[in-house]
Amino acid sequence: MGAAHSLEKYEKLHVMQVGPFRVLFSAECDAVVEEAGNLAAVEMKTGNPRFFGTKVMFQMMASKSE
Repeated sequence: MGAAHSLEKYEKLHVMQVGPFRVLFSAECDAVVEEAGNLAAVEMKTGNPRFFGTKVMFQMMASKSE
C-alpha cells in the first residue's frame, strides 16, 4: 500500500454504429492484460448485476467489454 504507483493511464477509444448514428466511445480502463503479445483493456465490476442499470451497460460498451 505504501509503494509508489505507476502514473501510466490506459484508455479505450472506438467507434460503434448505434442505429443510424456513428458514436465515438472513450473509456478509462480498470486494468490491462496481455494476450498474445497485445495489451487488452479490462473493465472490472463487482456486485449484483441486477442493480447495475443502464449506466454500467453504457460503461461496458464504451470499454468494449465482452
